[in-house]
Amino acid sequence: MDNPAVLPSRFYDVDTPCLFLDLDRVQANLEALRTAFAALRPRVFYSVKANGDPRLLSTLHGLGTGFDVASIAEIRRLLGLGVPPSEITFSSTVKIPSHVAEAHRRGIKRFAFDSEAEVAKLADLAPGAQAVLRLEVPHTGSRWPLAGKFGARPSEAPALLRAARASGLDPCGLTFHVGSQCLRADTWLDALDVCARVWEAAAAAGIGLRLVNVGGGLPTRYTEEVPGVSAIAERVVPRVRDAFGPDVEFAIEPGRYLVGDAGTLATSVIGKAVRRGKPWVYVDLGIYSGLLEVVGGWTYPILTERDYLPKRRATLAGPSCDSTDILAQDIELPDLEIGDRLLLFSAGAYTTSYREYNGFPFPDVVVTTTALPRLVAAGPAALAEAVA
Repeated sequence: MDNPAVLPSRFYDVDTPCLFLDLDRVQANLEALRTAFAALRPRVFYSVKANGDPRLLSTLHGLGTGFDVASIAEIRRLLGLGVPPSEITFSSTVKIPSHVAEAHRRGIKRFAFDSEAEVAKLADLAPGAQAVLRLEVPHTGSRWPLAGKFGARPSEAPALLRAARASGLDPCGLTFHVGSQCLRADTWLDALDVCARVWEAAAAAGIGLRLVNVGGGLPTRYTEEVPGVSAIAERVVPRVRDAFGPDVEFAIEPGRYLVGDAGTLATSVIGKAVRRGKPWVYVDLGIYSGLLEVVGGWTYPILTERDYLPKRRATLAGPSCDSTDILAQDIELPDLEIGDRLLLFSAGAYTTSYREYNGFPFPDVVVTTTALPRLVAAGPAALAEAVA
């Protein structure tokens, strides 16, 4: 039987693996977000870590978004595209000191923090900066929780805000993150309740906050139903207005939501086998080349060029010489041939960005004849003597 060309021809015009990114879809998602939260006059700061493609960043800049960053590399990239410093928020709460100093020199004014050490760092390297306190909040319903590593406990918040003010910083607001791909709208309400208590405590201490940043977490659709942005906004908008008043500055930092369903990964079959009686299909895309989230249980909708054929249970694996490089187990696939193409949908976020995640590069390699591994094994004294 001839192949009836299930896939559009454009998916055969490129070498694989390849990410197709639909910028019109990104714009539609942005417009839906702004419409849903219109009553709060939202300032949208796109989270660059989700996908830092310069064409995407230029498009979003042209559409009037700001940007949420975690490193100086991301800041340099944005400034090079003409983004003004006032539209960039340095949202990482644990920043490399040299990155803080350069960001401040380049005109970045707003930085997040969640510890006394970060207050001291900002006071020293970014004097007078706007400081936004990140709070630890519930993560119920999040597919990728962020609890533990980030966020000050509510009981610690008043002292941190006072310390920021005493250090010459401008403690201007609160921020949080409910975790990536949050499927429970009420989790934002739980987080806003935490913010409201801290807001009141700050006011009692004479600190007038003016910003509430609800971070990211808005979901995109993969292989399960998710709450739409309008459904989440219906819950969030009235709570924000009731808790913080009509004049509060409201910000949101979407990443996955804006670009997730705008991306389609194309990959090709490079091999096939039967292992212990079960079919395996190998493709030229793996967890080390864009699909790292599979390790966390992520699944992508998949379309093949032979979906007109009967399907059977199979394992889909990547090309690396690593037994963990498995993209999906026990999924239904037709009998594919080497060279056939597959499409993975909703792949616009946290795929190609892992080349240089958060703007942090891989280490350079320095070749040396010094036997450092043996010296380390010999103990601290030997190492100290060798490098003295």
